[in-house]
Amino acid sequence: MALVEVDVFLIAGAAAAAVALFALYQRLRSKPKDLLRLPYLKFEDGNDSRERYVTDTPALLQIGYDRYLKHGQAFAMLNYVDENHPQVVLPIKYLKEVRNAPESKLSFPYYSEQIFSLRDTGGIFHTHEATQMIRVDLNRHLNALTPRMHDEANAALEKVLPSNNDWAPVSPYAFFSYAISRVTALALAGPELAHNDEWIGLTAKITVDIMTAAQGVRAKWRPYTRWAARWFFEPVKVVLASKRRAAELLKPVLEKRKAALREGTAGREKGSTPNFNDGVQWLLETYEAKNRKLTPEDLAHHELFAAIGAITSSVATTVGVLFDLLDHPEYLGEILQEVEEVRKEAPALPRQALNKLWKLDSFLKESQRLHSVGQVRLNRAAVVPFTFKDGLHLPAGTQISFLLQVPGLDPDLFPDPQQFKPWRFLRKREQGDADKNHFASVSDDNIFFGNGAHSCPGRFFVTDEIKLILVHLLTKYEFKYANDGEKRPADIIHDNASYPNIMTQVLYRKK
Repeated sequence: MALVEVDVFLIAGAAAAAVALFALYQRLRSKPKDLLRLPYLKFEDGNDSRERYVTDTPALLQIGYDRYLKHGQAFAMLNYVDENHPQVVLPIKYLKEVRNAPESKLSFPYYSEQIFSLRDTGGIFHTHEATQMIRVDLNRHLNALTPRMHDEANAALEKVLPSNNDWAPVSPYAFFSYAISRVTALALAGPELAHNDEWIGLTAKITVDIMTAAQGVRAKWRPYTRWAARWFFEPVKVVLASKRRAAELLKPVLEKRKAALREGTAGREKGSTPNFNDGVQWLLETYEAKNRKLTPEDLAHHELFAAIGAITSSVATTVGVLFDLLDHPEYLGEILQEVEEVRKEAPALPRQALNKLWKLDSFLKESQRLHSVGQVRLNRAAVVPFTFKDGLHLPAGTQISFLLQVPGLDPDLFPDPQQFKPWRFLRKREQGDADKNHFASVSDDNIFFGNGAHSCPGRFFVTDEIKLILVHLLTKYEFKYANDGEKRPADIIHDNASYPNIMTQVLYRKK
């Protein structure tokens, strides 16, 4: 009898253990989609194909905003990088918690690693050194850099837009890309590389190369084989070759700066004007202060990371502004009048003068509201399982973001949202806080440049750069569409990405 009882208990215990193990197995094999307690958004007409998301994601985000986000409810939807790990779009009520979450829990670098498949493509990882260089050194020296940026912008545009009395076709994307890359190179890599067209082309193209490599690897290589792509997949080999070439181009610049430090001719004495005032010098001094060796390869990684953040979205933003000026030429006179008045007081346009271009600033911000570069912002990925205060749980690896474009078209937030009102934000500045509604400002209802400690560190540089280029462009040249009655072409959409049609050409001539 005792033996039978023991057997019964053993069998019952084993059965209970088996049930528990099976439940654990089911949970472990469950997809994150199943673990998320959120509504999962799909296209309602039944066409939920991958191709549909490529071209029509904004329409789905609009539905999610109206149905869920405006009511404080998050939602999940297809993640074009990994269909087994849905992306989560959050309402603004979670902004503070995301903003304050440590990088060890909600991480932008981890998000970038996923989106660009950085470990498989040899792409550019986030670097704290480059971020700190921009946040501290670049912003600290902007006043001194602005006159040189002004000259560089003028020289760049004169090179790509030569004097022409007759109307001639030109690609706005091409000349803005060259001008912005050149001014960026001056600040980040120094005058030597600002005048090196190979460096300009490399930094202007590296973002597209990385995206092409990431998309190709995901489409053509199985996950367990992607480690070999660097040897056998041409788009990945292009990225790696660009990194190597960047190091080669930077090497003589770095050696020159190291020699100047050894000889005491870098000009960093207190109160003196430094001989070198750019990202290469700032990074070198940071490394030297910590007794670390800065190699050309490390420098190339920092410089390319900084250039990616500074160039791509700036070019797209500026192309869009030109299109909006062509659509609304009636406002150009007021902008030029403001420029003339500011120049009377400060012909060289120092930073203090650029900050007085309120109408141009408002035009930039209105253009960005209607045609944002990208549909989402404040992108993060959960490094570990993360639970918000209200109980919303994110499995590890979940990507999150907040909507940028759709709220900008909400009539409850912006009266007549589909109408282009160039002085919309000028009026807000005049009627309220003058520091809140300018192009580079960040707030809970303005996340174009991020939010909180993770706001874009280079937004003041980018704003000054764009204004300097536009001032020279609008005062020296005339532009028009090739055909009468032509309007701004539809923006290009690719998943969550959106940007102006870079293939469009316009006509220009010198004034």
